[in-house]
Amino acid sequence: FGGWFADKFSPRKLIAVAMIGTAACNFFIASAPGYAGTLIAHVVMALMGMGLYWSALVKAIGMLGHADEQGRMFGYLEGVRGIISTIVGFAGTAIVAAVAVPAVGVLWLIRIYGIIAVILGVLVWFVVTESADQRAASERQAVTLRQLVNAAKNPYTWLIGGTIMSIYCSYTTLAYFSPLLQHQFGIGVAMLGVIGVVRSYVFQFVAGPVSGIVADKVAKSTPRFLR
Repeated sequence: FGGWFADKFSPRKLIAVAMIGTAACNFFIASAPGYAGTLIAHVVMALMGMGLYWSALVKAIGMLGHADEQGRMFGYLEGVRGIISTIVGFAGTAIVAAVAVPAVGVLWLIRIYGIIAVILGVLVWFVVTESADQRAASERQAVTLRQLVNAAKNPYTWLIGGTIMSIYCSYTTLAYFSPLLQHQFGIGVAMLGVIGVVRSYVFQFVAGPVSGIVADKVAKSTPRFLR
């Protein structure tokens, strides 16, 4: 349903609201609200991230280029995300390693991430521009509830959804390697941070642009590239 929001409302505003909302959750978690409070904060962050932010981001990036440039646009998006995430991740690892009590370092890191999210949300609100023609075209293409129902009946929707689910399951499972390495192999917190950044983000900024170029120039077909 996040796609419906992205079609009905300004992607710029949705991204800004999602960033600032996520920052608020970060500050709340950093106050150590207990298990129930932390769980609720993560639910809200999921709604902000997947319900508002991600679909609006996809919409905004798609509006930046033509149909034959979409692979490269999203490939370079992943590349830039990987580079920034690597820098921020290594900086976060250094902060945690520099503090005598790792838990204190993690709480400060959560606050810093919240501050960064606020700054980025404000920048998106005031700096990003949207063409009136693009916004009008977007509103004309807005998906109706009937179309959502029809999409749910289409087997290709479930096929693509299944591939995305598989990717998310694999990506999420990677996170469990960190506690495994810590508790079963005795690797320190700082080294775990380095391993996690390389595993999650370094490969991202290499593979993102390459796969985008391959999708546009070599495969020239999204289904063929997915296969």
